[in-house]
Amino acid sequence: MSEKPYILEGDAHSHGGRVLSGAPHSRIKGQAIARLHDPAICELHGPTTIAKVSGRGRFDGQPAACDGDELACGAKLIASQSGTGG
Repeated sequence: MSEKPYILEGDAHSHGGRVLSGAPHSRIKGQAIARLHDPAICELHGPTTIAKVSGRGRFDGQPAACDGDELACGAKLIASQSGTGG
């Protein structure tokens, strides 16, 4: 079973919208890795945060978000990368 790819700053989610920021010191190909409580914008619900993560790794002190993890509004995160990045 392969590991899910990390969510990065700018990645989309199922309600339309994007992750707004991520770990200040942890990046993949120049994009910040998104983590628990990092902000996102939802086209259906407005400002929200990453609320449920699989906890595969930690970056800058917070658990990382991965493909399929959830925002507080219930939207599912969609990874832009196909590999695990790690």
